[in-house]
Amino acid sequence: MTVTTARASGRPRSGDVTERVVRAAREAFVAKGFAAVTMSEIAASAGVGLDSIYRRWPSKPALLVDLVAHAFTADVSVPDTGTVVEDLRVLMHALVRAVQSDLGGLLALAVAEAAQDADLAERLARAQDVRRQTTVVVVERAVARGELPPGSDGRLLLDTLAGLVWQRAWLTRAPLTDAELEATVAALVTGYRS
Repeated sequence: MTVTTARASGRPRSGDVTERVVRAAREAFVAKGFAAVTMSEIAASAGVGLDSIYRRWPSKPALLVDLVAHAFTADVSVPDTGTVVEDLRVLMHALVRAVQSDLGGLLALAVAEAAQDADLAERLARAQDVRRQTTVVVVERAVARGELPPGSDGRLLLDTLAGLVWQRAWLTRAPLTDAELEATVAALVTGYRS
């Protein structure tokens, strides 16, 4: 006799609601633009009640900030290739791909919204800090392997690389070639080693 467990119909689990809302919001923001989308539309698309959204996010901009943080975590995984140069190269290539996708535009929107709202700016800063803590392990592992000297500032190294990506994506609109990215990674690692 086989026993199968199926989820009962009715109210979706909390994590399921969050995932569905984030997915629906991302699709809506990309398709229609941030300003044109209402929370009611997102709720309908996600198949949840509007109150379920407002219990998690106080506003549409807050949802956008969390959506971007969630998406970057999902889309830009932290590699462990065994060498710092390769880890940084893989990480930065993934970041470039994410920025060139809909995520780059969504992050730009989140930054613009946060510039007008101190609470939202704090929420964005916290999300970014969590992300930085996740990625700094690349440098910590390199120090543990002896590839970089003790005391190497992983946050500064990663901010420098990410800054190049954002500069090209948002300000100069110039493509960042593989050769430029790899030369920058090599130069930074060499500088930290010396």
